[in-house]
Amino acid sequence: VRNLQSKRLVSIEEHNYINEIAAESTNEAIAEERQEQSKEVRNIIVEEFQTLEKSAQRLLLLWLGLEINQNDFLATLNLEKQYQVARHFQKYIKTILKAFIKRYSNNVLGKNIGAREVDKLCKDKLNDVKAYLSIHSKNFFRQIIAKTMQNKLNESDKSFLIPYLEKLNQYNQQRIKKIDIRDSVADAYIKAKNSIVKIQQPFSAEVENKLEIKLQQFNSAAERIDSFVENWLVINQAVLYSNQTQNQTVEA
Repeated sequence: VRNLQSKRLVSIEEHNYINEIAAESTNEAIAEERQEQSKEVRNIIVEEFQTLEKSAQRLLLLWLGLEINQNDFLATLNLEKQYQVARHFQKYIKTILKAFIKRYSNNVLGKNIGAREVDKLCKDKLNDVKAYLSIHSKNFFRQIIAKTMQNKLNESDKSFLIPYLEKLNQYNQQRIKKIDIRDSVADAYIKAKNSIVKIQQPFSAEVENKLEIKLQQFNSAAERIDSFVENWLVINQAVLYSNQTQNQTVEA
């Protein structure tokens, strides 16, 4: 204030907060632009994924979404070794990446590129596409479980699930895992197991229906579905309280 009283003109260079405000606005604009570009990239990759054969889409969804073991795909693909499955999946992802590069270059950058340049750009980029596809695949199954959760659990189920998830969160947050808490998690799981099964069964049935497969052909499917359902419940634990909150509001 004293500086302003003694000067009629304000020097921008002497007031860094003006530059900071401008920098923040610029950073926000850049972040927003990057977010928009990221969304556009993701949309193109998903669209190219959907141009693959249904069988290829199905296998990638199971592998990246539910994390089914690659060995479980040997019979489906008529292969003998796990590394052959890995190469098979890599081929799918590379097909998507090539199509994406061509489309993005043409539509967004306004540039046509040749096959040699496409191959060069594909180098070391497969993991980026895989990351986008993993998000898409997991969201595919999250939508299924969110739908199957509706009206599947009663208040008794929730009374077992809530303490189990709370103890599980407590255990996972510990750096040094205490045996007594681990045992309490195991006890709570035994009580909540039937309620968890009430989610797993319709979820599995809907997955089989949507993908037109039988999950029993994949040895790791049961374990992976257990893990997927549990992780979903941990992240979306609030849905277990929704009816309780509504009931309390009505009573009030």
